[in-house]
Parts: sequence; structure tokens; C-alpha cells
Amino acid sequence: MITVSILFQRLAANRQCTLNFIIYLEALARHDAAVAAKTYAVAEARILHAQPLDRGGNYRGHIGWHLMHIAANEDASFGLTDRDTAWLRYQHGQSRSVATPPLIGIRQALETSRAGLLTLARNWDDELLAAVPPERQATGMTYREHLDSLAWHEAYHLNECNELLRAQFVE
Repeated sequence: MITVSILFQRLAANRQCTLNFIIYLEALARHDAAVAAKTYAVAEARILHAQPLDRGGNYRGHIGWHLMHIAANEDASFGLTDRDTAWLRYQHGQSRSVATPPLIGIRQALETSRAGLLTLARNWDDELLAAVPPERQATGMTYREHLDSLAWHEAYHLNECNELLRAQFVE
């Protein structure tokens, strides 16, 4: 159970960083709306859907897509959601130009996906963590390795969000 506790601590730390980033985006949208005489919704959409070009001249996924991708991957990881749902638009780099919900909807998606994962994994022990789930037989990835990859995945996409924000709004 110590391993599960440590994994949960890593997941909690990463999620707190993601939620703090959303709080920052909300404040940025309020400031942008006030300075540019826009509505909050317009300012928020500008932030969420910013798509700077990468060095190869291609658009990268926008901030909203990255945040929703974190939630969607978490949900789909252990079959917590039907893969035929709208979540598919945020899976595996698909449709990066897709519109995303407002920040409050993104926050709710992140909270719901994490609650589902924690409920599922709450009673896992070290023996189960060493096992390979049926859906991961092809890769041989254990439950523990998969939880580790989810923690890494969130940090990676949060970094992408920070890079996008800096490229678009910080001069």
C-alpha cells in the first residue's frame, strides 16, 4: 500500500499544479477582458485556443486541447469511459483544432477523471500493481507503470500549456 500512497501523492501534486495553472488562466482572462474591453468569455477563448506555430510551421494543440487531453487520457486509461464518446476528440493528438469547453468545464472534466481513477485504484495493492492489465497485454505495461505514465503525462502536457502561454501572451 505504500507504493499506491506514493503514486497517489505524485498524481495529487501534478493535479494541483494543473489546477493552479487554470486559476492563473482565469485571472489572465479577467485581466485581458478588463484591459482590452472584451467580455470574459472572449478573453478566455483567446487564451484557450491560441495555436502558435511550432518550428516546423505546424500548429500545435492549443492550451484547451492539452488540458482536456489530460482528462480524456486519464478516463480512457482503465476503461473509465466508453471510447466511442466525445472524449475521442482529445485522444492521441486527434483534432487539435477542436473547440474546448470553458475553463470551468475543463476543471470539472479534470476533477471527474481524477475522481474516477482514484475510486478505481483506491484498493490496489503492490501485487496488483505488478500485474499487467488485460488491455495492456500487448505492451506488457503493469498497473504501476501505467499510473507512473499518467503522472508523467499530466506534467508533460502542463509544460506544453506553459510553453504555449509564454509563446502567445508573454512578450
